Amino acid sequence: MAKVVTVESSGRGAYDVTPLLEEAARGVEEGLLVASTLSPRTRLITIEYEARLLRDLERLLESLPGPDTLREAVFPVSVAVPILGGGLELGSFQQVVLLDLNPEPGERRIAVEVLEQ
Repeated sequence: MAKVVTVESSGRGAYDVTPLLEEAARGVEEGLLVASTLSPRTRLITIEYEARLLRDLERLLESLPGPDTLREAVFPVSVAVPILGGGLELGSFQQVVLLDLNPEPGERRIAVEVLEQ
């Protein structure tokens, strides 16, 4: 059964949600975590959550022509992350990040399903 976690957003930006997902996977030695955004105009990506890379990401978003729906189409709404040895198997320095394309602040929701092996 999926669990819904919430993120308090200040509006457009990138938010590290890795700790929320790690909490959802706690106690599972091996399996798969699948997370999907439920809030409109939000996406999930994996990236190194580092200031320079986040600025580059923002510049990329600003450089895309057309309406915001084009920006939404470029990024996925879901991520799947293996759970190995009791932890999320992300690449070195990688985090799962909620990409919020909404200009307004508010609560954003993510559905998290943990499939245990």
